[in-house]
Amino acid sequence: MAATPLHVTDDKPNRPASVTQQVAARPYLSVAGHTDVGKVREKNEDTFVVADLTGGTLLEGAPHARFDVGERGVLLAVSDGMGGAAAGEVASALVVETLTRAMKDAAPETPRDALMNDAIQRAHRAVWDEAKRESKKMGATLTAVFVHAGQAFIAEVGDSRAYLIRAGKMCQLTHDQSMVQMLVDTGIIEPDQAEHSPIRNVILQAMGN
Repeated sequence: MAATPLHVTDDKPNRPASVTQQVAARPYLSVAGHTDVGKVREKNEDTFVVADLTGGTLLEGAPHARFDVGERGVLLAVSDGMGGAAAGEVASALVVETLTRAMKDAAPETPRDALMNDAIQRAHRAVWDEAKRESKKMGATLTAVFVHAGQAFIAEVGDSRAYLIRAGKMCQLTHDQSMVQMLVDTGIIEPDQAEHSPIRNVILQAMGN
């Protein structure tokens, strides 16, 4: 995201040519999205969205896009579904769709932290209700970033990670809510052991569960 002021020279005859005005440039996002089914599963249970909450633009199908961050901000979210049959892909799609709709429909004066919390709770409830209605076990992870007014608000449920890449260095911003991460945190196993653990896919928190 860039928010560097734009310098424009004013050459009007009634002012010195050296006078420079500083015009604030809108922050913008350059984004790309891709998901792949991988080599293990037959169905892709991942869903992602990039939503301009001001103009209503969604990154759907296009590999990349660039747009200004408007007054209502931008939502970026990814969800990894869990469950048998088609339950996983249903859960992840429901999480992303409900989250996006809740963020877009919220009153403009809603505080930013409350806006994101309320939207996540609605998405969680939507998956819970769908699982009860269909008598299926389903859930999903969620990692969401809400970019607004030069700040990024990050939320995570599960173990889908968010990273920051700056000056050639990559930093993990989220903390996995997983069994192996808990074992690492308590000193029972080392991080390299967690990568190969047979329980590395067991998470402690999930949307709808």
